[in-house]
Amino acid sequence: MAHDIAGADVSLPTRTSLRAPLLGELLEPSGSRSRRVWLDLGSVTQGLIERLQNTRSRLVIAALDAAAREREPDCFDFKKRFAAGLLNEPVDTVLCWDLLNYMNANQLQCLSATVARLAGPGARIHALIYYSNPMMPDLPGRFFPGSGAELEMIEGARSKIQALRYSPKALQKAMPKLEVERTLLLNNGMQEFIFELRLD
Repeated sequence: MAHDIAGADVSLPTRTSLRAPLLGELLEPSGSRSRRVWLDLGSVTQGLIERLQNTRSRLVIAALDAAAREREPDCFDFKKRFAAGLLNEPVDTVLCWDLLNYMNANQLQCLSATVARLAGPGARIHALIYYSNPMMPDLPGRFFPGSGAELEMIEGARSKIQALRYSPKALQKAMPKLEVERTLLLNNGMQEFIFELRLD
């Protein structure tokens, strides 16, 4: 497996274990022998690298940390974030982790348009949304996939802030290039999403 990193790594406290079945399904080795390209919007973690290690995969890390969101308040242009040619093939899977919770409507719209340009046919986009709890950490977390559907979350909590608690309908409206395919409420109060590209 090849992987490329753009951006800095961030250390965060407080560990939580949860099950994310939809993510587990995405990470299962494909029955076909085709190569898959993964775009991780977070920071590189050993857990994800280990899950993809023995598969025909390429992993590209976007590292949309807090500093990046402040520098790009309205729109994320991934092509500007990477060296020339780094994203030179269609993306099959995008991992958003909990980053959508920290984006405003303009950022979400731009994100969906950018993902639609980069994604190949049948691409899937995964995200975790704070849904049941009215409060969330003030910084995005880091996520370490284990075996199967196991997922360890290290919260970015210096303090708590009010969660936007995006509903499927609100996300659909904010990200018109994407369509909600499946959702699942997790035992920690987050809602797990799989999006697909909208067919115009």
